[in-house]
Formats: sequence, C-alpha cells, structure tokens
Amino acid sequence: MQNLARKMTTAMTYPGAFFRYQSKPLRSFYHALSRAAHVQTFLKRCNDNADTYSAKKLTIEDADGFSVFSPSQVPDNLAQDVVAEIRARLQNIDVETIRKTSKKPYLLSVIKGAEISRDSAIYKLVSHREVVGCVARYLKCFPILSFIAVWYSPNLPGQETGSQKFHLDHEDYRQIKAFMFVEDIGPNNGPFTLIPAAASEKIQNAINYKMTPDNKQIEDETVYGIAGSGAARPLTGPPGTLALIDTSRCFHYGSREGSAPRIMLTFQYITPFAFVMPWNWRKGVYLPHLKDKNMSSWERKLLGVEI
Repeated sequence: MQNLARKMTTAMTYPGAFFRYQSKPLRSFYHALSRAAHVQTFLKRCNDNADTYSAKKLTIEDADGFSVFSPSQVPDNLAQDVVAEIRARLQNIDVETIRKTSKKPYLLSVIKGAEISRDSAIYKLVSHREVVGCVARYLKCFPILSFIAVWYSPNLPGQETGSQKFHLDHEDYRQIKAFMFVEDIGPNNGPFTLIPAAASEKIQNAINYKMTPDNKQIEDETVYGIAGSGAARPLTGPPGTLALIDTSRCFHYGSREGSAPRIMLTFQYITPFAFVMPWNWRKGVYLPHLKDKNMSSWERKLLGVEI
C-alpha cells in the first residue's frame, strides 16, 4: 500500500518521472502534453519576443544540437574572468580528499552551485543575455537555469562506466548543458565527445533507444556501426572555450582514461516542461540562494521565480 501511495503521489506531482526513461515517442508525447497543459507558461516563455532574442552573436544549429565558441567569442571578456576565478578557488580545494569520498571518482564536483554568488564571474556568464538568448532561440523557450558546478576529471585508468559510455541525458526532451574549459583540453584529457543531433537521432531510431538503467549506456561499436566511425566529435580547446550542447539529443561521453586531468565549469538550462520538473513547475525552483528581491524580470524568469 505504501508503494502504491508513493506512486500515486509521484504521478500527481512529478508525472514526468514516468516518461523520462522511455523511448523517444513517449518522451515526445509527454513534452507536448506538458506544453499544452501549461498554456500560460507556453505563451509567456515560448515566443520570439525581441527582448529574449535580440542578441544573435551566439547560435546553435538545430541539426547539430551543439556549438563551440572560442574564448574571444564569449561576451564581455567573461571567459578570462571565469577561468581566473575558478583557478583561484581551486588553490584552496583538496581534490584528492573529494575523490576518495565521491560516488563518481571519475567525475568530481569540486565547486558546487551553492558556492556561487551573484557577484561571481560565473553567475555573470550563466545569466548573460547573449548566452541565455542563444539557448532560448535553440530551445524555442526561455530556459530555467537548473545547475552550476565545476567538474574535475582525474582520468585515471579503470573500467569505463556510467557517463564514460555513450548515452543521452534524461532531464528534458531538449536541454542545454554548457561547459567552459578551465585549462587546455586536448585528446589526452579525456575530452567530452559527442555525436551531432541528426546522427544521434538515427541511432535512437535504429535501436529504439530507452533511458532505463539497463539500456541508457550503449557501446561504441553500436554507435559507430550506425553513425560511422567518423561521427564522433571530441571537444578540445584552450581555457575559456565555451561549448553549448543538447545532451538530450546528442549521444555523448566524457572522462575516459587520459594522461592528464580535465577541469570544466558546467551549467544547465532546462524548460518548465522538463521531466524532472513538478507539474506545478514553479515549486521546482533551482539554485534558491541566487534569488534576490532586487532581481530583474529577466533573472526572475531565468531562476524560475516567475513565468
């Protein structure tokens, strides 16, 4: 009875939980249902108003599902400021201690979102109108900032597991996970590697891909057998490189064995219709410590405080 009651409570508050690990058609059905049910949210967030889409220096092509920008393309010299801030913070962090207690020793969260303040260069980047506008144009919806962290990958020898194998992320039907390199990332740093969205869709359709625990990770042989061995795109570049990736559409992996560690800032944008959002999505406020009574309307929407 307790199990049944728990499922009924989940169905009423988080109905997306029953769809997020399913096949693409079922995920698409829930996404459309949620948009149709939240009419006011859809009308206020999912239109081409000039305020949201005015700056178009950064773009993501729909067929690709990702874009990579050089440090000089990042607005307002924020690439340099963010890298400098993170490097300074890392001087006071014992990475080895974190690794010993981490559930994912191959991917360590060494700076968490709760440690990021509103006056941080990191927050200025993730809330910048050009960056958010680029994401909004791609998602066709004003996004919600749901996650910030700095990830450290030791890239130690060991069996590939979890996110070290090709997979898609389940949080939303479409989303953007962003990464900024803190140090040079080359082939020996276990770079984030992806398959562009169009080729990834072929893979999804060919194997009827589902995100259940037993099916989420797929072998390289399966991916390359469908998309071709040249389909993979390892993301490399100097410090300050910014990558915007739809990890719900682009198969990807990272943190595989390498000869040097990898350090990246990561942050995530989802929509109010995400599978991980409660049906009453305004109760699912992320990063609450960033809220402030003097926030602009732009920030209030970005943090999910208002429609």
